[in-house]
Formats: sequence, structure tokens, C-alpha cells
Amino acid sequence: MNSNSDSLIFIPDITGFTRFVNETEIKHSQHIISELLEILVKSNKLEMKVSEIEGDAILFYRENHIPDEAAIFEQAKQMFIAFHSHLKEYEARRICRCGACTTVNDLSLKFIVHQGEIGFTTVLNRSKPFGAEVVLSHRLLKNQVEAREYILFSEKYASRFISEHRETWPITQGNCEYPQIGKVNYYYTIITDLKQEIPAPQKPVLPPKVNRPLTRKITINRPVDEVYQLIMNLDVRLLWNKGVEKLEYDENRVNRVGTRHTCLFPVGQAEFQTVTNMFEEGTLVYGEEVMGTPFIRQLFVYYILKPVHDKTDLRVELHLFPKLFIGWIFGAMVKFKFGKQLGIVLHQLKKISESK
Repeated sequence: MNSNSDSLIFIPDITGFTRFVNETEIKHSQHIISELLEILVKSNKLEMKVSEIEGDAILFYRENHIPDEAAIFEQAKQMFIAFHSHLKEYEARRICRCGACTTVNDLSLKFIVHQGEIGFTTVLNRSKPFGAEVVLSHRLLKNQVEAREYILFSEKYASRFISEHRETWPITQGNCEYPQIGKVNYYYTIITDLKQEIPAPQKPVLPPKVNRPLTRKITINRPVDEVYQLIMNLDVRLLWNKGVEKLEYDENRVNRVGTRHTCLFPVGQAEFQTVTNMFEEGTLVYGEEVMGTPFIRQLFVYYILKPVHDKTDLRVELHLFPKLFIGWIFGAMVKFKFGKQLGIVLHQLKKISESK
């Protein structure tokens, strides 16, 4: 065990998610937080080291070098803009309607900046900082600042670097009482206005549709949100998509427009990409593009759900765009094969939905 003086402690902390009890919401909230934490780590421009990831926060530190307030503010700004840009991009491509996914815009980001002498201990061949200054940094996460998004500087850091009068980002003084520590002074600046610098996300382009798609229909005796969740959730796809032996996809990311997955069949495989589109008012739509079908320019499958009291009217449409003349011939074969398979899939989907 050894120690160094004058080390920086920098903690970005994500807040805003409520406590979920639904299994899907819990899993999706974990996936979303994981993506955001990765964004913060990738935005580390001060060459800080990651001590550990603690729930919704990351403890960064840097030995023997304490950046001034301008460098700290620029670092926080980069993380803040990357964080909220990712949230806007996710919302633009979101297809999930669970509580976690529909409340991502409620997430906020704050920063704790402290300096002081920290010790290091080795756990499983990994050096980790510890000591009173690390404890104080964690305590400062709970404070009296009423704003949701800010940079909070400990008094120890502020005494060296913070100017009392800043027109660009005003500094406010505050304090808080902590058990076994006592009264702790700090300074903070609110950074909510930085959201004005976040670019608008690019909206997904809606695919084309044919006038006369192949259509299959069924009524499922379950609420529309339950059926929709069963369809779009790749984790449970194999329960109802009979004929698929294995599904390959990123299990750590929530399905959204642009997500790709691969279905492995007894003979061959097919790649799919999640899309969406506009159909009649009052419906929920989940779509997928079938990638790389021979002689087919584009092929889309849409699940269109309409609530009818506590039941769901489900319609599946196949939109096929062939290549040249041979594509029309091959397209007829594709329609026949898909039509037969869709009938099996819909009855299995109804069976699984109504057995819940």
C-alpha cells in the first residue's frame, strides 16, 4: 500500500431513474445506464483513470496533477453533451414502451470535483484509491443543491482554482452536514443551459411501402402493450418464432431502430434490422427489414397492433420490392414461403401471449 498527495477525484453521477419492479424495465434501465457509462468513459479527455463503476456513477482519479477549473469545466461539458446527445438519439430511435425506455429524458448528470491525498490498495492485482478524501467525495454526492445538473467543487479544490466572479458560469457557495464529518463547504455551478448546444438527432428514414402487401391477421386475447413487448423483445423471440434455432444479437443493448440480429435456421441464416413506419392512427408498429435476400431489393415485415378493449388485433404485412424480372418470380416464392411461416408464427404468438 502506498499514497500520493495532490490527486484529483472526479465523479460523474447519473440520476433520474425511479425504482422499477417489472423485469423488463429493470433490465432495460440497466442496459441504458451501461451505455451511458460507456459514453462517459469514452469522453474522458483528461486521461483520468477509472477506479470503479459504482451503480450509476464512475470514480475517476488522476495522480500528481490537478487540472484548473477551465479544464475541469471543459471535461464536464464534453461528457454532459455526449451524455444528452446519446439520450436524444435513443429517444429518436426508441421502439420500447416500458417505463425505463419512456423516461430516459428524465435522466440527468452531475459532477463532483475534489482533490486531496489518497491512498492506494491492491485488490486482485488492481490498484484502487481509498481514504478520507475518497469518502468525502462520495458524501458530496448527497448535498443541498436543488438543481439536478451541476458541477460541485469541494472547498479544498475551490480554494486553489475557483475565481469568485465568473460571468460565463457563476459559482454559488453551499454547505452540508455529514455524520462523523461535520459541516462541509462546497461551490457549484449549474450546467443545464449546456443542453442548448446539443444537436438535434437525425430522425430515422421511414422505408417505402407497397400498395398490396401480403397480409395475415389474428386476434390475441391480451392487452396490446403486452403483445407488443413480446414481439419487439429479442430476449423472448425464440418462444414464438418457430423455425429459428438460434438468435444472435447484442444482449446488452435495448432493441431500437437500426438494431441488427441474425436468425439461424436448420438450413442457412438471415440478418434482420429493426425499422418502423407509419400506419393507421391508433396502432403500434414494429418492423424489420430482411437483409440480403437474393433477387430482392428490399423486404420488410411489419407487425401492426390495434387495441380492441383488452384484446389485440394483430396484422402482419410483408412489403417486398423485387429486382428486375427474375425478382418478380423469386418474390412470388418468397411470399408463398413467408405466408406459410407467418401463419405458424402468429398462432404460436397467440398461444404464448394468452398463456401468460
